[in-house]
Amino acid sequence: MALVFIVSAVPGKDIEAVADDRLEHFVEYFILGWLIILALAGFTNVMVSGMRFGAAWIFGVLHAITDELHQSFVPNRDASLNDVLFDTAGLTVAIFLIALLLRATSARS
Repeated sequence: MALVFIVSAVPGKDIEAVADDRLEHFVEYFILGWLIILALAGFTNVMVSGMRFGAAWIFGVLHAITDELHQSFVPNRDASLNDVLFDTAGLTVAIFLIALLLRATSARS
């Protein structure tokens, strides 16, 4: 999350896109979603409850919104609802995939 904040603080004219902006947002929040779930699970193989998935999703979406708000104060940057939507999509896919992986793993046990 600190890395997201640091990158968001870079003025717009100093940023070079690595890929399409939408893809960058999706991947960034996919990774963040994965890390939030790991943190909530305590880095163990414990089953993550639906409540923890919900908390991770809400926490990630709130971070995406505050990140865009932060960018609105950075020179040559702006806040974008589109960015929040792609952030949320990456976060949602990560959480969904982790839920599927945990369900498949627990079914084998």
